[in-house]
Amino acid sequence: MFYSLIILTICASIIAPRYGYTEEFYGIGDYEVQDLKSNEEIAVNGEIINVDRDSFMLDYGSHTITVETDNITRDAESLYIPGEYVKVKGRVEDEPAGQQVIRATRIIKYIKELD
Repeated sequence: MFYSLIILTICASIIAPRYGYTEEFYGIGDYEVQDLKSNEEIAVNGEIINVDRDSFMLDYGSHTITVETDNITRDAESLYIPGEYVKVKGRVEDEPAGQQVIRATRIIKYIKELD
């Protein structure tokens, strides 16, 4: 039993970071994205409200922001559905029109807890 627990712990420490289940990623707070500088790393969670071919609009509570998914997939419409909850990790980028977007490096779907 004791050896099984040790093996399980070792496997979890090897597998979890590879698939994004790290405490750093899940230990995120609420951000005001517009306060961040371009190229700054961010992790934020929210609800998908609109999906395009290579991006989606994320409602993260106080605001919405476009999440570009072209680093992950070229077909966001088939992977993400409005109403799904996701955790997004990526970099903030300034668009020429003055808006900010998140260029995603990792996206994890989750089920929102009921209040």
